Amino acid sequence: MSKTKPFFPFLRFLPLLLLLISGELLAATVSLSWSPNPESDIAGYWVYRTQTPGTSYIRINTTLAAATSFSDTTCSSGATYYYAVTAVNTSNLESPKSNVVQAVVQSSTTNSAPVANAGPDLSVASGVSVNLRGSGTDANGDPLTFAWTQTSGASVTLSGANTATASFTSPTVTANTTLSFRLTVRDGKGGTGTDDVKVTVTPPTSGTNSNPIVNAGPDRYVLSGSAVTCYGSGSDPNGDPITFAWHQVIGTTVVLNNAISPTMSFVAPKVTSDSTLKFRLWVKDNRGGSARDDVVIKVTTNSSLVSPATLSTTYSASLDNSFVGVALLNPSVAANTVAISTVDGNGIQQVVNTSVLGAQVQEAFLAGSLTTGQAGAVSLKAQGENENLRGFFLVGDGQPDRLDGVGGTLEASTRLYFPAAKNDTGEKTLLFLTNPDSEVPASVSVNLVNSVGASVRTADLQLAPGASRLVALPELLGDASISGEHYLELSADIPVNGFQLISDSDTFSSSAGRGEAKSRKLWVPHFVLGNQGEDTQLRLINTEAQAIQTTLKFYNDQGSLIATRQLAVPARGLSAPWLSDILGRATIPADAPFLTGYVVLEASDAGAEEGIGLLGTVTFTVNQGKAKSTLPMLDQPREETLYLHVAQSPIHHVFTGLALMNAGSGPASAKVQIFDPAGKMTGEKTVEVAPGQRMVGLLDDPRLFGPEFQQVGGHMKIVSDRPLVSFVMFADGQLRYLSALEGQGVQK
Repeated sequence: MSKTKPFFPFLRFLPLLLLLISGELLAATVSLSWSPNPESDIAGYWVYRTQTPGTSYIRINTTLAAATSFSDTTCSSGATYYYAVTAVNTSNLESPKSNVVQAVVQSSTTNSAPVANAGPDLSVASGVSVNLRGSGTDANGDPLTFAWTQTSGASVTLSGANTATASFTSPTVTANTTLSFRLTVRDGKGGTGTDDVKVTVTPPTSGTNSNPIVNAGPDRYVLSGSAVTCYGSGSDPNGDPITFAWHQVIGTTVVLNNAISPTMSFVAPKVTSDSTLKFRLWVKDNRGGSARDDVVIKVTTNSSLVSPATLSTTYSASLDNSFVGVALLNPSVAANTVAISTVDGNGIQQVVNTSVLGAQVQEAFLAGSLTTGQAGAVSLKAQGENENLRGFFLVGDGQPDRLDGVGGTLEASTRLYFPAAKNDTGEKTLLFLTNPDSEVPASVSVNLVNSVGASVRTADLQLAPGASRLVALPELLGDASISGEHYLELSADIPVNGFQLISDSDTFSSSAGRGEAKSRKLWVPHFVLGNQGEDTQLRLINTEAQAIQTTLKFYNDQGSLIATRQLAVPARGLSAPWLSDILGRATIPADAPFLTGYVVLEASDAGAEEGIGLLGTVTFTVNQGKAKSTLPMLDQPREETLYLHVAQSPIHHVFTGLALMNAGSGPASAKVQIFDPAGKMTGEKTVEVAPGQRMVGLLDDPRLFGPEFQQVGGHMKIVSDRPLVSFVMFADGQLRYLSALEGQGVQK
């Protein structure tokens, strides 16, 4: 395996080429040819296209062209295109673009837009299952895709939104209430048809008992032996008191904790092959009414990490010099044989490296070092023979002025939320999505949601079994600018996972997709607010159908409460305040350049005993906005946490910061252990953290390992006698970049 020093600056030198391209029109196809590059190590050619001369080029071939000709069969009749070509050598170095040629495609037979039919208007009772039965026809006989969206009325959750037939549970109402839905049908050639349907929901008849409403939560994948929490919910149209009861109906028997509450947990069984568990949540009222819903949990032995092989797409030319750095760790006491494969867009794997990781051994490498000659590779998959392989990845550019990563494990679920959506002249959004099922394709719907919870745009995509897809937001939702605050909601017919990367000219900011969850508290273990542009943004997504009132409590470094603020998050909406707005820079101490501390978020509604449906992230920005990183708000303190990379070196101008917060009521004692890449422990320090206090410092802080400590590579483990909230921050000495990372739980 490559021993390239991980995650550090590198430059890509480009040979200069001059290619000659000629354009020839063949109906709706443009045929191109060019003179070959004379160098002996040419791997192939990339072909670029735009409809705006001199800008906005997109790459149109998915694999390197081996010949000096190419036919573009994706042209639209009557359109004008401009083409250029680059050469790529076996070291993956790319030349500048050639001269540009113009091609005007002659008009051909006009495409007819499909016709959508959303079905007749309906009248239904409260709390019942409703089916929306749509259809579509196309005069050209083109295959069609379907997408349902809600356009007005009390928000509901649509199942099967990317099929002709969608369903939902009607809300509880006290008066006749109208819900409106739109069916959009697309033919894949730019043709679109829409039709609307209205559903009138009637209240329960006086004296008539209606069955309760129940939701057992989304299906998802979990790892063998891991702790699992199922978040159910229920309500009653008549307002009657209800009871909950979880039962297991399929699979290896497990012990259910809190089986008579909405939120149930268990430990996944140790399995030697993938196994399916099914659980049923019953909700009953006190008048004999009942309802049930099932959730499927797939337990997998697939101890693997899937990361992007590259960040380059046809819409992301600004990322062509980027890199993906991967770190793998074997935290067990036995050796683990690890195979690394490239995976293309069809899910076809090719093993490119096999190695044996000893106990506590870390291996770090650049994805590009394993993808030479693998032009079609979309992802890298690292898979261990035993189930305890861990991994994470960082993404950066060649300076690296931009760097961020995903430190935790990527959650696989049928419903995922991504905290932001940007597409304007300054910021762009990239999605990396993976179907972890090696046998079944995934149908995925991506919904752009604004701050008040309204759906703005939707798009559908398919993931082959075991495949990943790297896609820029304009490829999914069109090139229209996205201004204001939005988030992305993803729904799929089987569990998928993924992360997003938001980039601008100075920064990368990455976030993992997160499934629905309920929690009583959310912790922000660190914030910064300064007079030189340092700021912190809180982003909160409300996954529930009603608004949530929250209380934010701000504490300084000494653990003293300095401010309390109320914050409302609209139903299915988003709130994204900056601390400079809700606290104000007047709170910065007069004798200090900035204010730091932590935040505790709680539901203001005292009745939210099962927790609140909020998902949160925190984004730090420093150096006048030229360094930025995003971290998930943490909802579960841990007694044991792994951080899979260490970088503390004044020679390389890099450092690692650690924050430990005691969210409990008693004192905590935490043991911080550092291991080098070979698995040898190089440092151990016990830290005492009082209730409501934090320990924040660099690894060479005297409270940790002292000024003599230097290490690049390896990992860190934290073991405490009480659950702690923690995270790490990687940065360079000039604060050109930040990378705030959450840890991973230790499998018992």
